[in-house]
Amino acid sequence: MDSVDLIKLVIAGLVAVPATIMWMMERRRRGDVLDAVAARRNGEVETHEGNRRLTVEVDGICITVHQYSRMGRPWTCWQAFARRPRRAAFDIYPTSFLFHSGESYGARVIVFKDRDWFHTAFEVKGDDEGLVKRMWNEANLRKMFGQYRTSRIYGDEHSIQLSRPEAISDDVDVERGIDFVVALAKLDLYGKSALRAIADAKLHEGDGLPYALTAGPASVRVGPIEVAGTTYTSASTVVGADVKFELEIRDGGASNLEPLPQAARGHVASIGRARIVANHGDATVRWHHIETDPERLGAAIELLRTLAQPPSQGVFR
Repeated sequence: MDSVDLIKLVIAGLVAVPATIMWMMERRRRGDVLDAVAARRNGEVETHEGNRRLTVEVDGICITVHQYSRMGRPWTCWQAFARRPRRAAFDIYPTSFLFHSGESYGARVIVFKDRDWFHTAFEVKGDDEGLVKRMWNEANLRKMFGQYRTSRIYGDEHSIQLSRPEAISDDVDVERGIDFVVALAKLDLYGKSALRAIADAKLHEGDGLPYALTAGPASVRVGPIEVAGTTYTSASTVVGADVKFELEIRDGGASNLEPLPQAARGHVASIGRARIVANHGDATVRWHHIETDPERLGAAIELLRTLAQPPSQGVFR
């Protein structure tokens, strides 16, 4: 080795040593940040594939936070593990080529009406348009746009994951991301809280859609149903085979209540926007969305119970 090569080697070492020291200091700083959050939230930090990973539990939801390297840059990942509606899969990612991938967690493009400002920055895909829009309300859209404009967030039936092409900055940054994914994971997309609030009804939950079933001979089934790729709330019961009509209800009532028995008409104004259909021995109240007001659900139940009873007079026959 001549003197020139030796000088080059020394210079390379002088450059590499400070860089290595800075890398080690930055890695330790990130670890200190995760340790601080773990101490506050009663979590733990462990090393996984060379990276430190924070695990905490919030309201029964397991959250992990870690930093990794991709495409030569640091990324921070927050992931909330929670059972979610299968149809509520979504994928929101920046329009930049950086996130372009053949892998997607949504079957179709979704557009938020009157939210052009959001679509200037993000592409949105999902399976059930109604559920995705219910999840991504105005507040959540603005939080994503304002705080995570360069990030990708997607969800399937098992988890929600937020990935940002930036390093962990501080404990406030880590906790803000935790709170965001937890809030999304906790959303009651099927309106189960309203179903639980129905008097004299039992909530049934399993692998399928949840539903409440009222007690009594004229039992009513209330819960979400899927129609043509979109989920709605529906209430239904068994009626006589000769009961046939269709009625559209707006907030406040309907233009023609003649098909309904007198006892049922008083409940119409409390149902909200929905459609009532009776045919082939079934009567159904179907809202145009996921209904979360227990009082509206209760009004529909009372209306359906009157239809299940033998009529005494009037057009209803």
